[in-house]
Amino acid sequence: IGAVDVIPLVPVQNVTMEECVELSKTLAERIYNELGLPVYLYENSASKPQRTNLADIRRGEFEGLNNKMQDKDWKPDYGTKPHPTAGAVVIGARKPLIAFNMQLNTANIEIANEIAKKIREKNGGLKCVKALGIMLETKNIAQVSANLTDYTVTSLFEVFEAVCKEAEKMGYEVVSSELIGLSPARAFIDTAARYLKLENYSYKKIIESHLLNLEI
Repeated sequence: IGAVDVIPLVPVQNVTMEECVELSKTLAERIYNELGLPVYLYENSASKPQRTNLADIRRGEFEGLNNKMQDKDWKPDYGTKPHPTAGAVVIGARKPLIAFNMQLNTANIEIANEIAKKIREKNGGLKCVKALGIMLETKNIAQVSANLTDYTVTSLFEVFEAVCKEAEKMGYEVVSSELIGLSPARAFIDTAARYLKLENYSYKKIIESHLLNLEI
């Protein structure tokens, strides 16, 4: 919706979600006061329930901002009208988002779309999961692209298994996967523990966690 689009504040270590929420509001106020850039607060910082989901705020995109801001339900938290060249920005505190893609052994984008439709929360699938089908032209294969907005609710393991299961039903399989951007170590440790069916498991059994007292 603007030159910056979104600024997430993610608590990693030695900071709470509540502190990040307060920081997001301070940052939002400063950006508006100093730059004249209107701000929407989202996720844990959202001022209204309908502003929690980033996709809902983005709907209409830059071109539709002026009309959107005239709706009393979609007035910015800071500001009243779009910046003429920079649009608006979305700011908020949230948990780490994991962008995880799975490649299929088919070039049929409809297969990827159908799988994505079945696994995403929007259509009654896995909670805290957004997904869509994408065609990788350079590799001539279809991909299920997923965003996990809270991996502690639905894990990487569960998403991967769900996509594999749906693909198998249609006579296809997942041939590879990829992580886009950064991910908390815990997401992969949880996946390994789940796959290995570990009993009496604790993060303190991870050397780095035990020695450095990391909050993984």
